[in-house]
Amino acid sequence: MIDKIGRYKLGEKLDLPGLGGFWRGEDLLTGQAVLVQSIPFTALCALDDRSALFRRLLARQRKAGELEHRAIRRVLGLSRTADLLFLFHDFRVGRSLSSVLTDSGERLAPTRTIACLKDIAAALEVLHQRGWSYGRLTPLGVWLDEEGAFLVDYDLEPLLLEAADQWRGELSHP
Repeated sequence: MIDKIGRYKLGEKLDLPGLGGFWRGEDLLTGQAVLVQSIPFTALCALDDRSALFRRLLARQRKAGELEHRAIRRVLGLSRTADLLFLFHDFRVGRSLSSVLTDSGERLAPTRTIACLKDIAAALEVLHQRGWSYGRLTPLGVWLDEEGAFLVDYDLEPLLLEAADQWRGELSHP
């Protein structure tokens, strides 16, 4: 396995839901902790389409770099090998609202629910002010930690899912 990608060093593997695998990482220039996500290109597109997809993702990620809010987990950068796409996120992990509500059977206290709604509404306001649309807001895209609620995958996930759906469609409809 790769232990360094550009300026990012990979650490321990994390068990998080989502597309691909996740690692704790470190930005070697700043010392900042990052969340590293690796996604096999084979899950996203044909061999011939990898460069085009990477260029689209990179353009979107650069624009997303303008967005800063404590309730948004940003993608800080992208990289690739021949077979893998790497995304470098702010290191902020917790549990998805979906897992909190379904896996553990927990209920959020009314005060925590209101605080989470305020966090997500504020994050959506920032996105909308910059001309971004979150897309479909689901309990999988809202995560909770000790600081509150935050949005994940607001910026690149729609492109990744679109590429994967299109690729699967091409495979099933020759």
